[in-house]
Formats: sequence, C-alpha cells, structure tokens
Amino acid sequence: MEEQRKTLVSVEYQDKKTGEFGGRAYTYYSELDVKVGDLVVAPTSRGGSVARICEADVPLSRVDERIEPLLKTITHYAETSTGSEAGEC
Repeated sequence: MEEQRKTLVSVEYQDKKTGEFGGRAYTYYSELDVKVGDLVVAPTSRGGSVARICEADVPLSRVDERIEPLLKTITHYAETSTGSEAGEC
C-alpha cells in the first residue's frame, strides 16, 4: 500500500456572512494534491470549515516547532465552487 505524502499548506477561512475569503492564514497538513485557490474543508475546534488554499508547499522551517505537532490534516475538498479565485495570504 502506498503511503500518502503530506504537504504543508496555508489557508484562509470563508466568512460565513459575506462568503469572502481572507483574514489570518492558518497552516495545515494536506493529504490532497492541492494548488492555490482550491477550496477544502479545514478541521477546526468547531468542526470543518470551508477554506481556500492561499499557499501550497509551505516549508517546514516556517512553522514554529512547538506548533508543528498540533497541526491538523486536510483530507477533503469542499463541495462548493464559489469564491475559488486565487488570493494571497
């Protein structure tokens, strides 16, 4: 069985009121082969939230070593296709 390669990505969450993506960027592992602009379901303490990939292949050196063991993993694409324009973190 082939092992899935996890990569580090940065995401911006979708504002539930406006539908816009933005704000602070958050780092996750991803089991998906994502690119900037892809919409995914990012796990949060309140369940999954729609987020947009704003940076793919983030170097591990940019992640605080105290935070790295706590990072969650993105495993699903979002089912919506709205707001998928690529943006910057």
